[in-house]
Amino acid sequence: MKYIYDILLNLSKDNLFEFYEWKTNDYIMHIKKIPIIRVDDKTLFDVVNKNIKIKEEFLLRFENLFETYTKENYKKYKALVLFSNCKKTIAVNFNSKKISSEKSSLLIDEEIEANEFAKEISLTKLKYEVLNMNDKSLLTREEKEKNKFLIVEIEKMKRKKEFEKLKYFYFEFANEKLENIDLIYEKFKKNLQTKWSINHENLYKVIKLSCIKK
Repeated sequence: MKYIYDILLNLSKDNLFEFYEWKTNDYIMHIKKIPIIRVDDKTLFDVVNKNIKIKEEFLLRFENLFETYTKENYKKYKALVLFSNCKKTIAVNFNSKKISSEKSSLLIDEEIEANEFAKEISLTKLKYEVLNMNDKSLLTREEKEKNKFLIVEIEKMKRKKEFEKLKYFYFEFANEKLENIDLIYEKFKKNLQTKWSINHENLYKVIKLSCIKK
């Protein structure tokens, strides 16, 4: 088993924040020791962007091999492992159901070190099942926060029956006039699950401005 020593992680459920997106109030774990495996490009892509379920023997192989400087972390994380394709390295925790549950990027200097280290490791053929695509994994932290704001505000408009506002904002977003509120609401919900675009950004600015003017 190969290990990387003395790194920082910012593990988060359903989010993989790049190191430059970390915030001072995030819970940063100081890892004393963590196993690392080398995988191919496709496997790393799946690990980063999808929720996967690994085979039982893999979970048992890596269970509780990591070490931290605080004891409470041992109860929270079951199998914490670094995955690297020698170009990118991320940390992933697998829960008792063998499903990837939390992920973290590395600080840039620590990732460079891990990438170089991985070049000396034999390739591991990981057996896993893809459960689903994490649609929001390709969004930046700022985009995720803006997206959450839009969802909350649109839900609020529907709940308060501010239908004219919903019609107006949907037209601003899609350049399409609709009168059916249920259809507008469903289209908004569907579009807010897609990749962030200039239309999302413009909608955010317009709704944010309307909130400030209240």
